[in-house]
Amino acid sequence: NQLTGSIPTELGLSLNLETLQFSSNQLTGRIPTEIGILSNLQLLLIDENQLNGRIPIELGNISNLEALRLNDNQLSGPIPESFGTLSILQSLKLGKFFSYYLNWVFCTVYN
Repeated sequence: NQLTGSIPTELGLSLNLETLQFSSNQLTGRIPTEIGILSNLQLLLIDENQLNGRIPIELGNISNLEALRLNDNQLSGPIPESFGTLSILQSLKLGKFFSYYLNWVFCTVYN
C-alpha cells in the first residue's frame, strides 16, 4: 500500500473492529489514543510506517489484543506499564529501540 497522512482518530468509533492493519505504508503523526477503546481488537499491526511520538498508554486497555506490531516507526519513550495487563498478548514487536525497556516494564509489573 501507499497510504499517507495520519491515522484517523475516528477509528475509535469502530467498536466491533477486530483487526487493524496498516503495515508498510507511509503513515505519519502519532498513534491515536482512541484506538485504546477498541476492546474487540485482536490484531494491531501498524509497523513499517513513519509514526512518531510516544506509545499511548491506552493501548494497554485493549484486553483482547493478541498481536501488536509497532516496529520500524519513529516512536520514542518508554513502553507503557499498562502493557503488563495484556494477558493474552502472544506477539509483541516494538523495534530495537524498545528492547531495553521491555524487561524493565514486565519485571516491574509482575514482581
